[in-house]
Amino acid sequence: MFKIAALFFVTMMTGAAAFADPCIYDRGEMLSKSYKAFDETLGGGWREAGDKDGCEATAADLIKDYRETIVERQLKALKHHEAQLAAAAGQSDRAIDLIKAVAEMETTPEMIHYREAELAFLQRDRAALRVARIKLADVPSPEGFAAGVARFKASYPDVPPPVWPPNLNVVDRFLNCYGYSYREAYNGCAKSESN
Repeated sequence: MFKIAALFFVTMMTGAAAFADPCIYDRGEMLSKSYKAFDETLGGGWREAGDKDGCEATAADLIKDYRETIVERQLKALKHHEAQLAAAAGQSDRAIDLIKAVAEMETTPEMIHYREAELAFLQRDRAALRVARIKLADVPSPEGFAAGVARFKASYPDVPPPVWPPNLNVVDRFLNCYGYSYREAYNGCAKSESN
């Protein structure tokens, strides 16, 4: 009886291995790889799936996931930081072009409205800046945000907690410091009593 059970178990395991998905990969590990390790390593990165017959679609999805999760997010952040520095250097046209490009990459209302506010400030359009501020302030907080803030406060009592919506304080500084340079407005402009 033991031999029959053992034979049945071995047969099942062999059959399971035959039906195992050869395209499976560790998503977390893949998304933690540097660009070079992900894209330029022969036999590694996306090729771990892509070099297997029948796994091309899985590898294409993995590349899309990496691009959207890692590369585009990094590109968006770099473009925005370049725009901020260009604006601080007085290169408004360059900053406007970059923020427009970043705005096209945004998918959430709070970030779309923040980009609108940045553009309005740089384009010296006070009315559009006010509208962007209203729209940003009206974005409802995501589900669970208040509970997350409470956990943050409990864990980090000496650190300012996250606020909703993000960047509203920056937009308020743009309004309060309208007419100042981007650098001055972003930092709060320290308006004098006469202003």
